[in-house]
Amino acid sequence: MDEKKKKILIRVLAIVLAVAVAGGIVALLVKLVKNVGDQLDTPDLIYDEFSTDYTADKDSWLQIDPDDEDVNIRWWVDSTNWDFYQIADLVYKRTGVRIKFEKALTTDGQELATMISGTLPDVITITDFSTRIQLAEESYVYAIDRLAESYAPSLLKRLPAELKSYYAGSDGHCYGVANNFYADADIEEYEQTGNSQLPNLAIEVRKDMLEAYLAAKKAENPAFDEDKTVTTPQGFIDMCLWVKETYNLGNDNPTVCLSEFLTKASNNSIGAGLSALMDYFCVPREDAEGNFVYQYATEEFQEVLCFMNDLFNKHLLISSNFGFSVSNIVTHIKNGRPFAVIGSPQNYSTAFAGYSAAGYNAQTGEFTDANEYVPVVITNKRGDAPLLTDMAGRGLRVSMITKNAKRVDRVVKVFDYLLSEQGQRECYYGATEGEYYNFTVRPGETRTITVNGKPVEHTYTYGQVEWTQKAKDLLGAASGSGWYNAGIKQISLLQNPMYVMLSSVNGAEMDTYQFYLRYKQKCALIPYTYPLMPFRYKLDTSDTKVYNNMADLQADIEGVWIEALPSIVMAANNEMAMRLYDSTLQKAKNKGYERWVAYQNASFKAYKEELGIKYAFPMNDPEYVAPAVKLRGYYDDYSKPLPNYINISE
Repeated sequence: MDEKKKKILIRVLAIVLAVAVAGGIVALLVKLVKNVGDQLDTPDLIYDEFSTDYTADKDSWLQIDPDDEDVNIRWWVDSTNWDFYQIADLVYKRTGVRIKFEKALTTDGQELATMISGTLPDVITITDFSTRIQLAEESYVYAIDRLAESYAPSLLKRLPAELKSYYAGSDGHCYGVANNFYADADIEEYEQTGNSQLPNLAIEVRKDMLEAYLAAKKAENPAFDEDKTVTTPQGFIDMCLWVKETYNLGNDNPTVCLSEFLTKASNNSIGAGLSALMDYFCVPREDAEGNFVYQYATEEFQEVLCFMNDLFNKHLLISSNFGFSVSNIVTHIKNGRPFAVIGSPQNYSTAFAGYSAAGYNAQTGEFTDANEYVPVVITNKRGDAPLLTDMAGRGLRVSMITKNAKRVDRVVKVFDYLLSEQGQRECYYGATEGEYYNFTVRPGETRTITVNGKPVEHTYTYGQVEWTQKAKDLLGAASGSGWYNAGIKQISLLQNPMYVMLSSVNGAEMDTYQFYLRYKQKCALIPYTYPLMPFRYKLDTSDTKVYNNMADLQADIEGVWIEALPSIVMAANNEMAMRLYDSTLQKAKNKGYERWVAYQNASFKAYKEELGIKYAFPMNDPEYVAPAVKLRGYYDDYSKPLPNYINISE
């Protein structure tokens, strides 16, 4: 077997090796390696096997020969819980391609390893960055832009330059299309209409307990200033302790609940709970000279760890939290057990919505405070206003057309349709205009709008869309899934996260109570939010050997912290926690984190130069003006009314 051809299998097997050892299946993997043989010898991919007689001025799926046969494909996704099969009927209706969606059975990576060594399905959607690079470099997947040139020229205008660059192989061609990819032009248009990106992470607390604490403190001292006192690290802890004592919360109660410690969807990366506190405590990502920073080596990160250590030693954070899954956290929220939830509120939106709806009074139209979680602001010991990263990113899961796809000319047209305005609209708003939606402004039309009190002429890329009463009746129902069965709000694996935000007459996705609450729980934090996009740089893959070494090094370094962090947080006191921290940092240094930082820094600075910016971290910008620290943020400035058709009661 060609040594070059072994790389991809070896890399994927490395992902599952730890699981294999723990589960006693090493022999199975050894057998797998021995059996791959010549199956890894991949022939050159052909980009002109079928007719290329297509024009760019007409959507590619409208140019399918009506006499051509229907096409059946397998589309595998490395998720065990996504519901995406809904779009299959719509895709078939538009393209004549029948999709059989297949979800992963496990999260350990074995299935992908087996398929690579055997037979890949027509399309795969994966999260692992390193495997994606190797699949492209070893000709296991087609270049999307080259397929588009041959069979779907209309797709080329739908691939943003930054997407083509970010998902390019060493030959410069684009090998995948990601869902949740924020295009620069879409972000710019959203801001031009007076809207702002929400933060990705937040701290949510039970409103009834917050209000009770503040009332008690002001009863003791009418001059009590919540914005100066409760927002400090110690002030937050004092509030949590008062809640714990006043409401008689046991030591087994997750009074402060962190998002799951490990995010398995990202190959066991450290999760959102720690990341949220790093944002709130302003752990820098860049130094004053504009260099990439290793966050774990900063004083601010040490402060985060000591804060977490204090939470643990005061029985506010419990040890079992490190093993919580999403379902564990959802259950706790549904029961109203945590006073504070730190991390990714959007991951638990159904739980927050259900808990809040349980306290809704349909007669008065008001909520019982006991059933609502609201965002709060805390700072580091210096009192710096938080710097919360926004939700915009360069994609989550990447979809690729593999070498085993028999009719790539038709499959790439499916990609074209799903990425188009029509595809995005029909997946979300329904297949037929007038049934579930109507345009108030058509794509490409210009209207005079008011932004910051001034009239502005704005051209809408995607138009403005509103639901019909038929759709509102389904979306506003208190229970049931009528809207789901009707084929609206369908999940596409090529979903543009900005499409609904730009096309909705509400300026945000808030057509059900769950989605409205997502916005409500974060909008108060908008002034503290900054764009993370400059840190979404593409790594240098020109030398695949160097890239592979750096990917392995990153996993090794991350593993050091994954193993050590629970012990650091659960240390007997801050002094012991810092001793463990120093030891862990030294281990990471011995592993070579400084070499990893240097590699990252080169790509980071190159991307900043491409963007034309000197600084990416707001504190380094001389023009940065921090917003005033307010415990409850700026809700009144950014709130949006609840759509009147939504029925909140259970």
